[in-house]
Amino acid sequence: MNKNKTILFIWSNNYPFEIRLKKEMESLSQNGYDIHILCNNYNNQPIIEVMEDIKIHRIKYRKIKLLNIPFLLNPVWYFHIYNCIKKLSPDLIFIRDLPLSFSGIFLSKMFKIPFVVDIAEHFPALMKENKKWSKNKFLAFFWFKFYTFIEKYTVTTAKNIIVVTEEQQQRMIQQYKISKDKFTIINNTPVISANTSFMYKQNKNAPLVVIYTGQIDAKFRGIETVLEAAKIVKNSNIVIKIFGGGCDEEKHKNYIETYHLNNVIITGYMPHKQLMKEIEVSDIGIIPHTNSDVIQYTMPNKIFDYISKGKPIITSDAKPLKRIVDECDCGYVFKACNSESLAKVLLYVNENKQELPLKAINGFNACKHKYNWAEDEKELLNLVNNLFKKVKLDEK
Repeated sequence: MNKNKTILFIWSNNYPFEIRLKKEMESLSQNGYDIHILCNNYNNQPIIEVMEDIKIHRIKYRKIKLLNIPFLLNPVWYFHIYNCIKKLSPDLIFIRDLPLSFSGIFLSKMFKIPFVVDIAEHFPALMKENKKWSKNKFLAFFWFKFYTFIEKYTVTTAKNIIVVTEEQQQRMIQQYKISKDKFTIINNTPVISANTSFMYKQNKNAPLVVIYTGQIDAKFRGIETVLEAAKIVKNSNIVIKIFGGGCDEEKHKNYIETYHLNNVIITGYMPHKQLMKEIEVSDIGIIPHTNSDVIQYTMPNKIFDYISKGKPIITSDAKPLKRIVDECDCGYVFKACNSESLAKVLLYVNENKQELPLKAINGFNACKHKYNWAEDEKELLNLVNNLFKKVKLDEK
């Protein structure tokens, strides 16, 4: 019975909530596994807490936040991981992304516990483009090489590697010469009821409402391209709503004010449930991400948020994004970082609104039948069940 199997998730940030982790842990919990998560505690939350049958173990809150940063073999984290493993005696460990992989791997080997690494993005590329050091070529190069070494060690040591895109899988197979059998692709898909129905509502005389949801704190998100395109289509019947915050929020608001872009609204941070309601009353979702390596090997939640709510998509030609739109025929593609290309697409969509209902239903059907959590949950459960079967065989 699964109820005797304990799985420990190790996560370098706060919990709740991280949507992908939440879905993974709830799926395993609902299928009889005893689920625990060891996570950070920047906000002075309870050390022990239970939420929806998930047991949360937080490291001690410290006013000096540097002590809680999940850098390589941080003794604070090492101590907490060691104590958590010793206390829980987990049968399997999930390590989310690379910051804590060294400590987690070392201790999983010490206690002879198999581990899975869940890599949601191209972490070395993300570190290279981090604003803290991206302007310093030496530091950017150093952190890229450092985390490439960490990534190589992690993925070649893990029992299994979870990735979110085919592109990430292919990159690692080619770069690290890993067998395809070690990979499981689990998308960032939403939970959808099998009984969910859909009808695209459209007011042809109203402005075309284009919505962006998510962080606006990095160049690779492409918000600059959106604002430049908004300047080009300024006198058209198009409204762009940006629901998200981040360190670049004020810079973008200043740009809007400078160029009198009355067709653009930036709201700042908004809870996920409220975002879903805003998507429902929009006409089309936009994903303007660049062709950066950070984007080429991951899949943002927003693409599935849009199509699950029956909205067509405008996306850049980043590989995984273009692949979904082309496969599902659910939207339009523009050249990344090219505001003129985006402006042309915006004007085309505004002049051809009659196309949107078909694009919308195509995306919704793809989400209902393929790109949904019920399908990805099967992959997760197959992975875990097969790992436990393999462990039993190895023990024999």
